[in-house]
Amino acid sequence: MEPENNDNCRRPRWVAKINDWDKWPHKHEHRHRKKSDFGGAIVINLIVLYLINKIPGWNLCFITDGFQALLWIINLNLVIKIAGNIILLIHDQRVVYRFIQLVFHVAEFVTLLSVYYIYPFQFSVCYHHWVDVLIKLGLIISLIITGISVIGLFFKLIFGNNK
Repeated sequence: MEPENNDNCRRPRWVAKINDWDKWPHKHEHRHRKKSDFGGAIVINLIVLYLINKIPGWNLCFITDGFQALLWIINLNLVIKIAGNIILLIHDQRVVYRFIQLVFHVAEFVTLLSVYYIYPFQFSVCYHHWVDVLIKLGLIISLIITGISVIGLFFKLIFGNNK
C-alpha cells in the first residue's frame, strides 16, 4: 500500500482515513453552523428553565411534593447547559467542545439518577398505573445510555484527536 503523506508513511491508507474521520469540517462552515446551534440551545434552555420553575404553581394532579426537592438539581443542570453553550459560543475548539459535552452528560446523568430515585410523579392519580412503570423504564434506559455516553466521551477526550 502507498503511504498517503509523510505523516502517515508507516500506516496503511485506510488507517489514515479512519483518523481523518473525526476531523472538523471546513472551519467557516463549522463555525456558522455550530454558533447558531449553541445560540439556539441557550434560548431553548432559558425557556425550559423558566417553564420548569413555573410547574409547581400549576397544581398538576400528577406532580408530587418530590418535584420541589428536585427543582434545584434540574435548575443546576439547565444552568450548566446554558453556561457551557455560552463558552462554546465564545471558544470554538474541539477539546473544549468535547470537555463541555462530557460535563453536559455527567450533569444529565446525575439529574436523571435523582429523578429516578425521588420520582416526583404519580400518574396513577390521573391516568393508569402503567404510565409510571413506562416512565421509570424510560428513566432506566436513559441512565444506561447516558452512562455509556459519559464513558465514551471521557475516552474520546483523553485518547481522541483533539487538534
